[in-house]
Amino acid sequence: MSRLALLLIACLAMAGFARAEVTSRMMGGDLYLSGTGSSGNLSASRDVFAAGPSLSLRGQVAGVTHAAGFDVEVDGASAGSIYAVGATVAIRATTGHDLSAMAFSLRTLPSAVTQGNARLAGGMVTIEGPVTGSLGVSGGEVVLDSAIGGDVWIIAEKVSFGPQARIGGTLTYSAPAEISIPEGVIPTDRVRFTKLERSEMLRDMRTAMRDRDYPVLPAFMTLFAMALVTLAFLVALGAVLLAFFASRVEHLRTVAVARPGFTILMGFLGLATVLGSVPVSAMTLIGIPLVPVAVLFCVVVWTLGYLMGVYVLALRFWQGMGGDKAPGTAVRVAVLAAGLLVMTVLNFIPFLGWFANMVLVLLGIGAMATAITLFLAARARPDAGAAK
Repeated sequence: MSRLALLLIACLAMAGFARAEVTSRMMGGDLYLSGTGSSGNLSASRDVFAAGPSLSLRGQVAGVTHAAGFDVEVDGASAGSIYAVGATVAIRATTGHDLSAMAFSLRTLPSAVTQGNARLAGGMVTIEGPVTGSLGVSGGEVVLDSAIGGDVWIIAEKVSFGPQARIGGTLTYSAPAEISIPEGVIPTDRVRFTKLERSEMLRDMRTAMRDRDYPVLPAFMTLFAMALVTLAFLVALGAVLLAFFASRVEHLRTVAVARPGFTILMGFLGLATVLGSVPVSAMTLIGIPLVPVAVLFCVVVWTLGYLMGVYVLALRFWQGMGGDKAPGTAVRVAVLAAGLLVMTVLNFIPFLGWFANMVLVLLGIGAMATAITLFLAARARPDAGAAK
């Protein structure tokens, strides 16, 4: 749950907060912070969620700390884990559990004692804070200058060790070339080295394409199984809608068929509005807890729009081939299933498949948006007449 929260907070930070100062709000015991500057001497009884262009978190946190922004400083001790992401991240506080951080420039200072494991990634990573558990770090350049109680795993273009570096467990590192590690850091018999090959991924891809007996088959079968599961879900959902909401589905289909070009345009506007609800929710502290709801709403609208678009096109094609103009529910479900199957296969065609499916999403969302607009306009007419 904390990783999901970190991703959400990171999205909020990328959306941009323009506040000149840090504002806070307590909800359910959790503390939400946004803005620029110092948090002051905060005291949180549960978790902290913070996002902003430039943030400095100070104080005490009884739970887990989540922080994201451009410049992030975590000076507040956390009894739980700390998750931080940004362009530059500096950790000065004690972490009661695990530390996970990612940045272009990432540094843990000597005061940043991690009681659990540390997982770090960045362009330039400097570790000066002691880690009681294990350390996993990936970066362009990694400097280790602290004591690590457990195992260490490093993947980097350049690796160096400072005078305070001590490793209690084993060291496994990957670099372009083997380096000389001082005996004071770790005995040689506990060091494992693997050469870092920049073209290793491309070479593995070439091998997989050449050796088709095994590597390609599981990938294809995985994609095929995922497509079948998704197709079955969409057919089942479509069958429920056609069985219990047949009149409303028919009304939406009629709207889409009557003016397809206008409906697609309305779909574009409707989709923009729905997707825009996510950053709008993130602009205020009150709206931050609603971000997951807004994201879920986007997924639901997209799915319903796609089903509607496929149904409109498939039934139009079936009727054009001489099918019944007023088919029963079973026939409608079969037509929808056939349309979904065709579109699933078409999805494997680069660009063309994506474009066709996108048009159908816009067509379906446009039908819903147009129907809602007409309904609201009809409701507003009596009021307008009364006002006159």
